[in-house]
Amino acid sequence: MTDGGITLICPAKEEGTHIAKTLTDIYDAIASEDYAFEMLCIDDGSEDDTYERMQSFASGRAEVRVERFDVNHGLGYACRHGYAVAKMPYAMFVPTNGMIDPRSLFDKLDARAPDKVIMFDVENLAERPLYRRLPSAVYHFLMTRYFGIRCSYVHSMLLLPTSA
Repeated sequence: MTDGGITLICPAKEEGTHIAKTLTDIYDAIASEDYAFEMLCIDDGSEDDTYERMQSFASGRAEVRVERFDVNHGLGYACRHGYAVAKMPYAMFVPTNGMIDPRSLFDKLDARAPDKVIMFDVENLAERPLYRRLPSAVYHFLMTRYFGIRCSYVHSMLLLPTSA
């Protein structure tokens, strides 16, 4: 278990058609584990009903907060904001596009060293086709540019200590 808990940062833009299912899957995956947690759902300037669906999902769930940006600021900004307002000592960005099985996020999660960046599920980049490597290269660039984290290719998530 992460000592003190984890904030799951779940930014989304124009994901109204499937955001409720995705957030439910993430919530169910973490709630089934022995973690203190909060989910921070951030609508990054959507023009569809993403925000309303996030609010509906959060209703009755004390662990879920919803925030909304009036205009789109981009994924990097939403993640930085999430890390800045996290209420738990660790935080993790969780994609809300349905491309990652949320149960896999918590399989290897164990952070007992608050001064470390925890990375897991590292894969061999050479085995992945070009159409999968390009988005990964962009992700790596963004993590380096916006968070100052230099890391090898990471297929999964980063768990970072927060200032909480």
